[in-house]
Amino acid sequence: CVNALSEFMEVTVRRNGEEHFVRFKDGGKVDKEPTLISQISLEKTGTTVTWKPDFSIFDKSNYDIELIETRLERLAYLNKGRKFVFDNQITKEVKEYFFENGIIDWVNNLNQPRKSISDVVFLNEDGSVKNRRILDVQNSISIFCAFQYTLGDAPIIYSFCNNIYTAFGGTHLESFKDGILSCVRERSLEAKLIKEPTDILKNDILAGLTAIVSLNYSNPEYSGQTKEVLSNVEIKSFIRERVEELFGKFLEENSDQCKAILQRVDQERNLRLRVEMARQTDRKLALEGFMSFAGKLADCTTKSVDFSELYVVEGDSAGGSAKS
Repeated sequence: CVNALSEFMEVTVRRNGEEHFVRFKDGGKVDKEPTLISQISLEKTGTTVTWKPDFSIFDKSNYDIELIETRLERLAYLNKGRKFVFDNQITKEVKEYFFENGIIDWVNNLNQPRKSISDVVFLNEDGSVKNRRILDVQNSISIFCAFQYTLGDAPIIYSFCNNIYTAFGGTHLESFKDGILSCVRERSLEAKLIKEPTDILKNDILAGLTAIVSLNYSNPEYSGQTKEVLSNVEIKSFIRERVEELFGKFLEENSDQCKAILQRVDQERNLRLRVEMARQTDRKLALEGFMSFAGKLADCTTKSVDFSELYVVEGDSAGGSAKS
């Protein structure tokens, strides 16, 4: 897509001790055939892509610098130990993004203004799942999660698939939430905070939660062209089970933090119940008010507008006389 919309595009690939170069122009026409440039060290790897937009298609507007910086910062968080450099040739400013602990650092930075009630929980699991279309094919999968509970009100959650931001989540994020929900329900039952597992809903466990969920998957499927919602159902059990195992062990080994998390969830559950009761009360009062008013009205004896009139009288006795 980039090639098709570029005046030119150059690609340099360093792999297996060799450096190759190819150049395209005018929307994808080969300008220079793939060429072996040189022999290099086996440790030197990577790809460099350079392109110039075709301004016969695009307007000559400035790049969104803030968007580029946000994207590079997120990539640095998602790929711990790797440095990303933004060399702005317009402002001559150079910014580097590097996070040794990856998404753990991201959660800590997000929670600086929030009071935490637990440590950061980190999950890193690799495996494989069956391809739902070709059953004898296994797809590789890696799930990375870092999350922490705080006293904040709203959750802060970001989800990604293959380093692409899934703004509206998807099966990977819902599976993560399901794993958390299962653990909290089990512990709340043991603590006699609830009578039934369904007393706690998924939204109850989200209050104060800061989480980064990053999935690497060899066969991703999305519900839209913008890749904002992941739709693979075959990954759900893999992610949910790993989250359940890790978080369950964390709660078991950290009793004080477990108690604080359960109290936070129970507080949110009680708030939800009070809001629901208030809504039911308001609805009941509104209905009663309408019914009492409806008793003051009398239907017309005819549907003809020509023979109907509207009378407004004061008092129940006068109203009775008017009806008769």
